[in-house]
Amino acid sequence: MNISLRNDVWEANISLWKAGLVYGTQGNVSGIDRKEGLIYIKPSGVAYEPRPLGDGNGVVAPAERVLR
Repeated sequence: MNISLRNDVWEANISLWKAGLVYGTQGNVSGIDRKEGLIYIKPSGVAYEPRPLGDGNGVVAPAERVLR
């Protein structure tokens, strides 16, 4: 897992929320680690709130399984 990319994706999502560009749990930013074949996302319905570093979801491309 790419903890740095996962955290960057989460911070980008928080930035959208703090800037008032998203409402509720709408919108998301994703990132792809082509070397590892992982896509990091903030799934719909997940609240924009502080989370521990390293917390988040990775999806094995092409969406074979979800890593938590």
